[in-house]
Amino acid sequence: MVTDNTAFRIGRMSVGLQNLWRPMSGDGPLAAYEGQIATRSFIPTGVDTVNLQANSRTHHRARTNIIDLGVEVPGWYWARTTTLAEVLVAGITYEASIEYPKDTFTRITFGGGNSGGSGRSDIMPFVIPKGRKYWLRFFIVGSAAGIVFSESTAASRLLVQDQNTDCDSMEYGVTVTNKVMGGTIVNTDPANTSRQFFPTAIFGTTTWPTALLVGNSRQRGFGDTFDANGDIGEFARSIGPEYAYINLGSSGDSLSQYIASNTNRTYLKRY
Repeated sequence: MVTDNTAFRIGRMSVGLQNLWRPMSGDGPLAAYEGQIATRSFIPTGVDTVNLQANSRTHHRARTNIIDLGVEVPGWYWARTTTLAEVLVAGITYEASIEYPKDTFTRITFGGGNSGGSGRSDIMPFVIPKGRKYWLRFFIVGSAAGIVFSESTAASRLLVQDQNTDCDSMEYGVTVTNKVMGGTIVNTDPANTSRQFFPTAIFGTTTWPTALLVGNSRQRGFGDTFDANGDIGEFARSIGPEYAYINLGSSGDSLSQYIASNTNRTYLKRY
């Protein structure tokens, strides 16, 4: 049951804010559909209007036998400490790549080109067996409106490891060298406190249930500890070993705030 103002969906099985449970029909795989195919998608909760370029590397686990892959990248953030609303940020461009195996890079295109704005990338034919770890890289360039990122502190532990242990890293500045197709990305911030950029969805063809996790700091994983797969938060650590998920959790969020401003987050339920 859900006890923390959290909405939860897994495939055709769901728990709503009213704490109702509807079981999924059947025990086997679903018919093939386009959905979330990996762990560790998060929403942005901050904006930087000074440092307008960044490189990001994040690790994920395949939770289906991946045969194709695309990413959803945001042009918005959830302003959890100011307006308590989703704020649009215009003019961000992205380049992206898949790193699998380690140190082998395949570019993800946007409309057939190397870069694109917020929204969906092209879906790329690519094979990653279920359960394997892989990485996504992004080179991010913002306009005067800024670039977006997920906040982290030593207490929140959104990041606990850097690239030296093959996990997450982000470097940012007024200008940075593009490392989307290779090069070591070293955290600009001190260890365990770095901001990080995550795709808001990693989508492809799947036959397995997926989860969309909505809630507050408990859902986000504030003060929690990563498990061996890098999952964090009260639902993600139980779901992540088997199922793909998108974690919309944010410290201080509430049902009333979500109802008041949810367009970009609710859009992600399509996956």
